[in-house]
Amino acid sequence: MNCQNMQFGIEHGNEAFRTKVLNRHYTNKQMIDAFRIIEKYGIKYTVNNIIGFPDETRELVFDTININRQIKPATMNVYFFTPYKGTRLHQYCIERGYLDKNDKVHQLLDGVPLKMDTISYQELKGLQRTFPLYAKMPESMFGQIRIAERFDDEGDRVFEELKNIYYEKYFK
Repeated sequence: MNCQNMQFGIEHGNEAFRTKVLNRHYTNKQMIDAFRIIEKYGIKYTVNNIIGFPDETRELVFDTININRQIKPATMNVYFFTPYKGTRLHQYCIERGYLDKNDKVHQLLDGVPLKMDTISYQELKGLQRTFPLYAKMPESMFGQIRIAERFDDEGDRVFEELKNIYYEKYFK
């Protein structure tokens, strides 16, 4: 069939969260096994991830990062959750006070900043920026990557250094 590339939406790496919040009923093992089949045949694939779901925490974001660490996507995308009007999660966000019912909801890449106590929008922006670094680089570099999450002079400098390493070593 000459398949060159496939794309998949992981959405979230925590099974319980994915089932309860997203109503997606598959195990991480099923997902990883499916990716192994694709890898066996040498087909490159892209993985689409979402962060910033209602009630998400830094630890839950790392569950998604860790799934990406277990598979071998050619590329990965990281998007922000967008609570589109008319969806169950939009209503949930309004009920929990994460979103005002009059807020405009139209962003895909930057999402809509939810007013949550579990994780800030700024922290999510830093995790979005460094997600591929966490997913590919050794855990021994996590301290440096954590610095690169910050949007200040030091964070930007470390991010540029790590980004160059990432492109040289992992981006093919």
